[in-house]
Amino acid sequence: MNRTENIFRRLRAEWIKTEQHSLDLGFILYSHSSYDDCWPMFFGSMKEHLDPYFKFDEYFIFTDKVIQYVGHFKEINYDEELSYTKRMHQCLSQIESDYILICHEDMMLYKDISKKYFLDAVNVITKDPSIDSIKLIKCDDIGNGNPYSDKSDVLKETNPKANMQFAIQPTLWKKKSYLNILKQHDNNIWEFEVNGQKTCKKLKQKSLYTYHKTFDRKRGKYHYESCTYPYIATAIVKGKWNTKEYPELISMAIKYNINIDERGIHKP
Repeated sequence: MNRTENIFRRLRAEWIKTEQHSLDLGFILYSHSSYDDCWPMFFGSMKEHLDPYFKFDEYFIFTDKVIQYVGHFKEINYDEELSYTKRMHQCLSQIESDYILICHEDMMLYKDISKKYFLDAVNVITKDPSIDSIKLIKCDDIGNGNPYSDKSDVLKETNPKANMQFAIQPTLWKKKSYLNILKQHDNNIWEFEVNGQKTCKKLKQKSLYTYHKTFDRKRGKYHYESCTYPYIATAIVKGKWNTKEYPELISMAIKYNINIDERGIHKP
């Protein structure tokens, strides 16, 4: 039994004991075995910073190889010959959840989520039929949106003219809305982030994002912090650890027994 499998088995036993607020929401982790060094950190930080507060309706990992020890996550394997968009469409079409949170393995939490703000966002994506997605972070190209509601401190409307209608970042989605975008593309992950913007506008999808003017300071070149769902955006840049923008990665790597020298450190 290898180190990663040992960690997953321990986390699974701890997850079973945890009492959480139940959500009508599926949790999706898209990954690839070439990033399996991120998994102990992703699942470990999820167990520490998210699981004490919420229990999702379903948990899935979409990946290229059979793993068999991913805790309470159900595994769906994609065809590696397919493009990113086709892989995601293939896997999403197999789940039942109508509302989903989509994450990638190098976007792990580094501190506790805000239960109030996260639940506000979940309630909107599940109850407001006009909203297709809610990105859990602000980036420079998203614009300065108007408040979605005077009852929310963090939910902002995405400017329909903004360059980034959506991004490959942790996002709450109506599954049907995301499938409608995916099926119109045959792209790798970087192409999709660019080309998907036009599709969102063509389909007249409406999106929100989270941003708190007091707590969410600028972090790095393009993104802000997110008190709603405080995650690293992103831990891996061009195949290397992004410790310059997120020095927390060094202590997190020690905590989860990850040798960052194996992958190396990104030097901008």
